[in-house]
Amino acid sequence: MCVFFVGCGTQNPPSEISQKNELRTSIPMQSIFYERQIFLDAMHDINEKNIKQTQSNIAIVPHHLLASDIIAGTLSALKNNNVQRVYIIGPNHDDLSGSTISSAHLSYQAPNGTVDTDTKMTNKFLDDLELHPLTDPFINEHSIGAIIPFVAELYPNAHIIPIVYNSSATLEDIELVAHWLDKNTQKNDTIIFSIDFSHYLTQLQANTNDQKTIQYMTQLNAAAINELNNAFVDSPASLATALTLAKIRNLTPHIQYHKNSNDYTIKKHRETTSYFGVLFK
Repeated sequence: MCVFFVGCGTQNPPSEISQKNELRTSIPMQSIFYERQIFLDAMHDINEKNIKQTQSNIAIVPHHLLASDIIAGTLSALKNNNVQRVYIIGPNHDDLSGSTISSAHLSYQAPNGTVDTDTKMTNKFLDDLELHPLTDPFINEHSIGAIIPFVAELYPNAHIIPIVYNSSATLEDIELVAHWLDKNTQKNDTIIFSIDFSHYLTQLQANTNDQKTIQYMTQLNAAAINELNNAFVDSPASLATALTLAKIRNLTPHIQYHKNSNDYTIKKHRETTSYFGVLFK
């Protein structure tokens, strides 16, 4: 995505964890990426509901497996005819990179098929933003890994371009990535923003914070979103990128799902997480 982008925030020089362009690091499925019964139930549910596809190819989904029904339901509503590339953008939860933005050449070993990165477009992203491919942020990163089985199921011929943000990502980083996506993604590409929302609050407090987040989303207010913390959203930069891209393309967010972790459990917990499924069209 675009040769006119120069520099993109703090980054380390090449290190021992940088990869050669032609190599992919194999990443096995883990319990934080896949729970068989939850996945099967979510896929069965969307088949039963016969969810209709829309003309949208940009979505926000959770990466908490508890909310797999939202992941499956939202992604199944995206247009998926002949999808060749899926961009997955989410948080680098543990900040395992000196760079505010990271990507890498990977091969995910999902139970329902292997999902590889698109070498050409991953290289272009890295080159245009002057980044080095770094594997470490992705090994245990569920913001990417949890989406992989759904990609394998819904887009079996697609390759992915994984992108994660550190918690220190800036508005400049967000603008770089959003404009790169706008310039470089094609008609049949899918863009998935993998984001969980309010964390560690009561359901009532979470709902209050979610209303403010909804307001900012409706306004496409990326700057306000990027000032939020984990009490509102676990990756302000990822959400701000979605809103910036929507603004560039004159798209509107349509909330398909809004749930809380307590909606999935018999016992109600004091500390909760909230989730959204959003389509941009």
